[in-house]
Amino acid sequence: MTGYDGWQPIGLTSFADTVSAKLDFVKAEGWKSMIKTSQPTDYRRMLRDERKARAARPSSRTVTHTAD
Repeated sequence: MTGYDGWQPIGLTSFADTVSAKLDFVKAEGWKSMIKTSQPTDYRRMLRDERKARAARPSSRTVTHTAD
């Protein structure tokens, strides 16, 4: 089964909308893996890094004209 844009969907077990290390699992494609540790996510850094990566890619909308 494929999800959006060909990515494989994954699942997380949880209790009361909380995912806990050593109690919950990541599930995908018939396998299950225990979450051993949990660390905070630096969302500002993640968004900044995504913007930098996007800016570094050549734009697909750039049109180059040559003089005849």
